[in-house]
Amino acid sequence: MDGSINLKGALAGIPVSLKDTIDVKGYDSTVGMSCYVDKPKSDDGPMVRMLKDLGAVPYVKTNIPITLLSFESANDVWGRSTNPYNRNYTPGGSTGGEGALLALGGRIGIGSDVAGSVRCPAHFSGIYSLKCSIGRWPKLGATTSIPGQDGVPAVYSPMARTLNDLIYFTRAVIENGPWNYDPSCHPMPWRPDVVNEYRDKKTLRVGVFRTDGVIDPSPACKRALEMTEAALRKAGHRIIEIEPPSPYDGLRLASRLLCADGLGTVMSYLRTGERNDCGAAQLRFYARLPRFIQYLHYLWVRYVRRDPLWAGMLRDWQPRTTREYSALISQREAYKRRWFDMWEDAELDFIIAPPNATPAVPHNGMHDAVSSCAYTFLFNLVSYQVCLARSRYLHTDGRTQIDYSAGVIPVTHVDRFKDKLPSNFKLRDLNGLARGAYKFYDPDAMHGLPVGVQVISRRLEEEKVLMLMERVEDALGANKFEPLALADVHCELLLVKQSFHVAAIQGPGSVLSSHSGLAIFVVAHFSIRSMSLIRSRRGDVDLNLIHPRRAANRRSQEPSGSIASQSPGAAARAPAGSRCVTGMLEHEPLVRSYVHLDKEPRADEALHTLRKVASLVKPIMRVRGWKVGQLAEFYPSDPSLLGLNVNGGSKICLRLRYPGDRAQFMPMENVTDTMLHELCHIVHGPHNQQFHALWDQLRDELQGLMMKGYTGEGFLSQGRRLGGWRMPEHEARRLAREAAERHRRSHQPPVAAPGRRLGGTAPRPGQDIRNVIVDAVQRRNKVLRGCATERLTAREMQEVADSATSNGFRTQAEEDEANDVAIAQALWELVQEDEKKRLGSEYVFPGEASGRETAGGGNAAGTWTCEACTLQNPEQYLCCDACGGERSRSLSASEAARRPPPPPPPPPPTRPGTLPRVGPHHPPTAVGRGRGRGDKGPMVVDLTQGQGETEPRSLPPTWTCSFCGTVMERQWWT
Repeated sequence: MDGSINLKGALAGIPVSLKDTIDVKGYDSTVGMSCYVDKPKSDDGPMVRMLKDLGAVPYVKTNIPITLLSFESANDVWGRSTNPYNRNYTPGGSTGGEGALLALGGRIGIGSDVAGSVRCPAHFSGIYSLKCSIGRWPKLGATTSIPGQDGVPAVYSPMARTLNDLIYFTRAVIENGPWNYDPSCHPMPWRPDVVNEYRDKKTLRVGVFRTDGVIDPSPACKRALEMTEAALRKAGHRIIEIEPPSPYDGLRLASRLLCADGLGTVMSYLRTGERNDCGAAQLRFYARLPRFIQYLHYLWVRYVRRDPLWAGMLRDWQPRTTREYSALISQREAYKRRWFDMWEDAELDFIIAPPNATPAVPHNGMHDAVSSCAYTFLFNLVSYQVCLARSRYLHTDGRTQIDYSAGVIPVTHVDRFKDKLPSNFKLRDLNGLARGAYKFYDPDAMHGLPVGVQVISRRLEEEKVLMLMERVEDALGANKFEPLALADVHCELLLVKQSFHVAAIQGPGSVLSSHSGLAIFVVAHFSIRSMSLIRSRRGDVDLNLIHPRRAANRRSQEPSGSIASQSPGAAARAPAGSRCVTGMLEHEPLVRSYVHLDKEPRADEALHTLRKVASLVKPIMRVRGWKVGQLAEFYPSDPSLLGLNVNGGSKICLRLRYPGDRAQFMPMENVTDTMLHELCHIVHGPHNQQFHALWDQLRDELQGLMMKGYTGEGFLSQGRRLGGWRMPEHEARRLAREAAERHRRSHQPPVAAPGRRLGGTAPRPGQDIRNVIVDAVQRRNKVLRGCATERLTAREMQEVADSATSNGFRTQAEEDEANDVAIAQALWELVQEDEKKRLGSEYVFPGEASGRETAGGGNAAGTWTCEACTLQNPEQYLCCDACGGERSRSLSASEAARRPPPPPPPPPPTRPGTLPRVGPHHPPTAVGRGRGRGDKGPMVVDLTQGQGETEPRSLPPTWTCSFCGTVMERQWWT
């Protein structure tokens, strides 16, 4: 590093994304308005200075709605941000860009909240957020759309992809003393005693806020709240029904305070022809109507349409005089006192509530759903304070004022079957506010969107809220939210030498995401018109916001080309000058077919889960030559049964759904661990010492692959097929080398984050390591008990497997798409060439470093043997299909034919009680794995061979990694 990053800080090297409103020296804070474009800030704001002092790397600004008064994120400067789970829906607002970025793989971000602007994106996009109390987080050094608005003050707060990240980041900032950067912050350090108190408290008093009385929560949001309530009740906590002060009165009061100037301040910044947010535009339209027209409209809605709720919101919707504003302030203080009394009478620890009446709304849906924000807006209204810190709570003139801290955790996804509206539901029976929200509620279209729950506590209790969020998530247990996997996101990469420029990519919206530290930048579902991230030689990252006119000049200098791994229509959507790499078919499928229960809910997701599990373990299967005839989903009556291996891999059955809830899927890591367990039964039958050793080895290998960035997405991609003909190898090699070269120029090796053993979780700070070990043992024993190998007879196993096949739908897998195969082969070759140039005479070929004796030839007709792993490959393969080792230049077909045949490998161990296969390709005298890939005839193994063999030579004590050049001891496999 060049010294610009504090490597000793609590956030050293951690990338942090910022809402567009936060001031960064040398860059614009546009607020989505053209009048702020090309007006860079002269200094870093206090928040940015504090982050840099902590060692963090502010690396990108994210999208917002124009005016900041919307739960959508669209403007004329940056375009529209879309929801990663469904691009037809919004990721939220006004911190919507952060929500989309974190859902796509970002780690930590900062946004602001005036009516739910960090909680709504968390609810819509499936992430975690915390709305801090005023005075706990710095807010100076930011641009706003309504300067001086203090009726409902905004507060800056953290957001994160995981709860652990949110807790760590919040603690690091508060412990650093934000009051040293922003005088509006209270000198209130982090309180570990509060953390310990609410982490260990056995019984909590939980208030349930079911409805605001204006818009009842939709079935999806209601189900998420009920799931949380049931989990907390099961954990032994006390559930209390609360009757809060009228939320409708709070919504009316908060709306009038926020828009007390009739939105005249906001509109003064908009230029002629500049698009306003549809929701804010509607509010502005009502505010500009003459008072007598407003009153006539109020009478018509109130007495003709008989809708008193909507009429009450419309009445007196105009700019306020000083006297009227003072009356609103007085009403606000009285309303806050009512909430405080309710909390004291109920003796609550915290409240759970829906974050919004519905899940994410479609684009432009805020035109009708603009008033559906009461569930979050209320807790901004009661968060105002002008007081001094005297003790644990704040006091003014002896009266305690409430100032709520609130967080949002994702709980579940919208389910098209569970979240349908009642059969007697009629939209016309709702009030005008509810009609606007329910107009877009469609569980079929919303299927898969995240749904969260809001956790609310009293003022200045950020530590308590974070611990309560942790307690809620622990109570949910196996039913907790499963976030979007990066492998499931169709992405476009625009890779440019020495810098990452994103400019004029076709399509709507904008957001930029980072994955694996600062190494890989992904543009997913969005377009960025004028952003660039400049990467210097030393690896530090800076942010550059460019005026659209500058972006046009820069575009003319950018090299064209990108790697698209998308759906079949990717080529049509790719930017001009880009190449869509077509898919190459898998030479021979390792899993021949998949069977999923097509009559169960979310059947398509079940098939996708089976394919994804298979793709994760395919590298392990390739190395060992394992194949599975059929990978099937089953749902046995025995709730403890998790997996089944029939006849040494001819069929493997996996449980994907939780017992008792067929619509909820088990975590991917648990299913993958069961898959590894069943693969071990291909070699070992009983659960003996050899079995456990192999199981541990497979877990370590998969963990190593995942830490290096492997996701298996190449086997899941939907690239274009090659029309029934095989691409010539010279053409495949040329395309693969071209793509891999671009990939190599633009990407650094991914930073290996602290990994974890598959099936476990990283211990939280302060957690007893003994409890972690006990949990790991219990998980292992659960998988062992769930294996049918030693519990069922052969006949019972066959019956269970046959029932899975008869009740499911079979999908052939002989034409699995594998777009990354050719690219990976060429990339491996390029890596070896670069290492040879870099190390010179010290370079060690992977075959020499492996320590194995090589078999120089003796292959069956049309094959060659890898010098590194001894796998027999078809002659048209230029790289080993298992380890990626390059084919030796000196090995030709004629030389291989002249070499003596090598001794065959010893037969693999067989399960007790099984017999060698007998058939046309397996004569009775042959024992082994059968035909190798590319063999032309049967493989016959002499059982007497191997006697009197010479002693193998000793292995060297070290080996050199062919990827990074590190010298490792022999005991390390990766």
